[in-house]
Amino acid sequence: MLGPDEGRGQAASGEGFDDAARGLGVDREAAGIERTGQAVEAGRGERVEQAARDDGRRVGREGRRKEHLVGEALRLLHDVVAAARALHQDPSRPRHARPDGTNLPAVRVVPAEAPPLSSRVAWLTRPRRGWAVTIQPAVASPIAKEVGDVVVALGLRPTLRDVAKLAGVHPATVSRALNAETRALVAADTVCRVEEAAATLGYRPDRLARSLKTGHSSTVGVVVPDLTNPLFPPIVRGIEEGMEARGYVALVANTDNDEERERRVVEEMRDRAVDGIVFATARRHHPLLLECARAGMPLVLVNRVSDEVALASVSADDEAGAHLAVEHLVALGHRLLGHVAGPQHISTGIARLRGFRAALVSAGLDPDAAPVAFTASYSPVEGARCAAEILACAPLPTAIVAANDMLAIGVLRTLRATGLRCPDDVSVVGFNDVPFMDLVDPPLTTVRLPHYEIGLAAAELMLAQIDDPGATPRAVELPSRLVVRSSCGAPRCRRVERRAPRGPWSRRDEEVVAMASSAADLHGEAFAAMAGRVPTRCFVGGDWRPSSDRTEMAVFDPATGRVLVDVADGSIDDATAAVDAASAALPAWAATPPRERSEILRRAFEVMVARKEEMARLVVLENGKAYPDALGEVTYAAEFFRWFAEEAVRNAGEIATAPSGSNKILVLRQPIGVAALVTPWNFPAAMLTRKIGPALAAGCSVVCKPASETPLTALVIAEVLEEAGVPAGVVNVVPTSHSGPFVARLLADPRVRKLSFTGSTEVGRILLAAAADNVVSCSMELGGNAPFVVFDDADLDAAVAGAMVAKMRNGGEACTAANRFYVQAGVAREFSERLARAMGALVMGPGLHEGVGLGPLVNEPSRLKVAELVEAALATGARAVVGGAVPGGPGWFYPATVLADVDPSAAILSTEIFGPVAPVVAFSSEAEVIEMANASEFGLVSYCYTGDLARGLRVAEALECGMVGLNRGIVSDPAAPFGGTKQSGLGREGGHEGMLEYLEQKYIACSW
Repeated sequence: MLGPDEGRGQAASGEGFDDAARGLGVDREAAGIERTGQAVEAGRGERVEQAARDDGRRVGREGRRKEHLVGEALRLLHDVVAAARALHQDPSRPRHARPDGTNLPAVRVVPAEAPPLSSRVAWLTRPRRGWAVTIQPAVASPIAKEVGDVVVALGLRPTLRDVAKLAGVHPATVSRALNAETRALVAADTVCRVEEAAATLGYRPDRLARSLKTGHSSTVGVVVPDLTNPLFPPIVRGIEEGMEARGYVALVANTDNDEERERRVVEEMRDRAVDGIVFATARRHHPLLLECARAGMPLVLVNRVSDEVALASVSADDEAGAHLAVEHLVALGHRLLGHVAGPQHISTGIARLRGFRAALVSAGLDPDAAPVAFTASYSPVEGARCAAEILACAPLPTAIVAANDMLAIGVLRTLRATGLRCPDDVSVVGFNDVPFMDLVDPPLTTVRLPHYEIGLAAAELMLAQIDDPGATPRAVELPSRLVVRSSCGAPRCRRVERRAPRGPWSRRDEEVVAMASSAADLHGEAFAAMAGRVPTRCFVGGDWRPSSDRTEMAVFDPATGRVLVDVADGSIDDATAAVDAASAALPAWAATPPRERSEILRRAFEVMVARKEEMARLVVLENGKAYPDALGEVTYAAEFFRWFAEEAVRNAGEIATAPSGSNKILVLRQPIGVAALVTPWNFPAAMLTRKIGPALAAGCSVVCKPASETPLTALVIAEVLEEAGVPAGVVNVVPTSHSGPFVARLLADPRVRKLSFTGSTEVGRILLAAAADNVVSCSMELGGNAPFVVFDDADLDAAVAGAMVAKMRNGGEACTAANRFYVQAGVAREFSERLARAMGALVMGPGLHEGVGLGPLVNEPSRLKVAELVEAALATGARAVVGGAVPGGPGWFYPATVLADVDPSAAILSTEIFGPVAPVVAFSSEAEVIEMANASEFGLVSYCYTGDLARGLRVAEALECGMVGLNRGIVSDPAAPFGGTKQSGLGREGGHEGMLEYLEQKYIACSW
């Protein structure tokens, strides 16, 4: 949509008029154009000249003035046409944008008899004064034919004063005559005259202004992330028209994808007491939704499903749309399809991937054989990158389905860059049918979404909530349709020669690509060997069952980006069922003798140790870490069962005599109740046993929600506990991709009395707020930003060895990972070089390959985040001693990287990297490094290397954190209390303190 704004004014003479008219093919005699509004300064500071030659003759003066204005208007229209042509030549450019970045004047075609209007141009954000050109039909025809459907003409909104002038009455009379409540105060003939004038001008009363006067809102807020996105204007138009039909005004706010601005907009809407808010933002995890829902605000979500709470939503049926694309390609004869998947933190990306895989199954094709590459955003750059990954697969896919048209444009670019032709060699299908997809080369086949209808449905849902606030929110999905163009064709059986990708590749990159290319076979064989032994269903009440709605989610191999297996995708009903089972099993388990609970945990330890190699391979497949790292994790995880087996019999109380001597003080510790355990993907075994072990030792029953990236390990642990003799219902494990609503349902259940969460600080804050409603006891192990301090008197060999453990455990994807390396200036260069040699010696590749010491990151967004942090550091003066560039090929790999000379203010030092990157900063004094180390909102763990024990203990006490590794690169131990300070969490896990988190203290005042 070509956005209206202040137009560029240009002086025009009679000759200028002739030139402009000839350029547009308009006869100067057929034009009837009038200027409305006031001349304003435009984007480039040029003013519209209004001077007309005064020759003393009024008729001549008016004639020349009209000639001047006609030429002026046609010049502006010529700019419109030029911009339209430019946009036709560049289909990737949004149609609201002009090639030079400025905006275009608004144009409106009106009947010849319509009177001129002195009003402002109406726009979705705010009105702006500018040129408004009214063109008679004789002039409009050739212009409309020239511009086509690229220019969207925006109407002029008449004001109340325009109606009053035409009707010959006072503006206040117009207001009363058009208001049903005050119409009786106006003479009948005057009412008729005002209504006729309003109809002639197309005037509609400003309901917003009236609502502000009367105190009745009759307004609905619409929050849009980016009005320049061509998908949103038709949705907004549908919402506006649907609401206006019932007398409501839609207040549209464009947030420019700025979360802070979005918060301010929503707060302003709530302050103005709007009747409801329609969210058209795309993020699945949205803290504002929970706040608004709790406040009782009617909400409607557009184009997505909330993970936080059940809300009314309307979207296109993305799964069915993906079905249409795959069915069309299969009908053409394609049997090997690839998929450029959308971001997996956005519901559309998830649904379209699910539909793609389901359609392959319906067609009798193996979805595991279809290469899938994941994007971090809907952009041509991401589409091009992911297309390169898919085209590196063998055999070459004959068709690619992109989850968005912008991604499809990137795919087409990569095809051209590698010498492949579309559709002769590879067919391409997009999604959304944004403008200009019929103009790309070749015109793109795409799934068209009903955007306008989505807006109308959103308005209907909002009105239903306003009419009946107690009604159950509905989720509406509208059908899509496939628009077939020439980017799809039947596959051709001939040899295709591909050019090598452009850009410098190192020999090391080629080795990684070679290993990654063979990982599919190796990892596929490894998982096939486990077939039938890896559970994929929910474990509730001692039964292995599918999800209540029979849906499944995919588990991916980070080394290949391919699907390992589909597992049950638990619903909120499954959450309730799990709590039911845990609550029913709680009394008997709490009454079980501690020795018996201890023996069961001991057997779980033995079973897990016996299966550690198998479990380690499973961790590699779903998490990506190297096999030695995974084996170490499983061994460490089993130790929590052994430790808490011993702690189960040590639940000692206290007895004392009151100071007054009048009574005895008895303190008992009893099981807290049903515990909800939420674990992350980076240590899928250890993080779960660290929570289950103390809970079971204390006598609690549990409901476990593992990370959606790594549910298989958690399900195997449930199997281990079942084999060890844990009674049915004591342990329940439900994998789910609906993390927000699932956990919200758990916390809303009054039977759940404990929440133990390991994850990001951002999510931790949300869960703490949700837990407050029922005053649920919380243990939080949140984010970290660990400093690693090396003094000049340290043993550098020991410091480097410790740094390798602290930094590279799980490839840096650990909350305890050393994130900031502060090295005393005298040894900073030597330490950096030694660390670079050690990290550079790590073999990067798929975790099951022999000799591999560094596996891939867990997903593409993680790799993108790490790469952006490194690039920003390099841009501010840092130097890459080793690594620092994303390798080519499949898989989500990032090389071990050491950055020297890092600016102390660099963003990489204040952000949890979660990747194999070590930024090194030099310091001069003990006081300086303590200040730098403590300059963080996090306080989980710190590391310090020094040859002076007194200094080490002094520094350890001064560091603001929950744990310190002094001359040691690892702090985790089942027998030690693990936890942080500041915003790194609450409570402790491990040690004797770990079991206390699951016990309530009861004081009994007793006399005897």
